Amino acid sequence: MLWRQRVPNASIPWVGVRRRDGAPSLLGPGRGALTRAVGAALVPVPFEVLQSSRAVSGWRLDRQRLADAVAHFAPGLRIVDGH
Repeated sequence: MLWRQRVPNASIPWVGVRRRDGAPSLLGPGRGALTRAVGAALVPVPFEVLQSSRAVSGWRLDRQRLADAVAHFAPGLRIVDGH
């Protein structure tokens, strides 16, 4: 999933993965109720996508290469562009 995080005077592109139902929880910080509430208030994607997202900052996302990789490794799935 491609999406943008609005910040004052700008927006930051992000890329995230919507994981399959039943996948084990991701490890690491930021899994509590407070983090979920803040995430729900500040970002335009479900919390589960936020957890598996990375900002496209300091590097360039090649959309064609992403599409090729998804077609190869996850045929039948689509890239959702929420820009």
